[in-house]
Amino acid sequence: NVTNAGLTVKNNQGISTGGEGQLKFTVDSNQTGNIYHSTVDSAFEIRVNRNNEITTLIRAASNGRVGVGVNNTAPIADFDVKGTARFTDIVTVESTENTTNDVTGALRVKGGTNIQKNLIVKGDSTIFNKLK
Repeated sequence: NVTNAGLTVKNNQGISTGGEGQLKFTVDSNQTGNIYHSTVDSAFEIRVNRNNEITTLIRAASNGRVGVGVNNTAPIADFDVKGTARFTDIVTVESTENTTNDVTGALRVKGGTNIQKNLIVKGDSTIFNKLK
């Protein structure tokens, strides 16, 4: 069916779609809006038409992992960003994992690091190559 007017559903059960109504748009008892896919081991994606190609921008998988970025459909971390990211405010890392070698620690950077302002280090420091 086609309508040229808005569509309003005035109940918390919302809208279901799919052969067996697997994808649901609902409101729960806490008045929280939900998008729910009821099929076991399913995923949810937000896709767009990018240069006449269907492109996934966000994928939420049943294993709890979320992939963000163009076609990042197999995230390998809980929150996996493919592509560049920009933060215009403070970024805080709450992990307290200590570093004991060059592959551990709460913040791991594989590439070079450029720091535009002061650097304060609390605790021991190890430098593997000479300072220039």
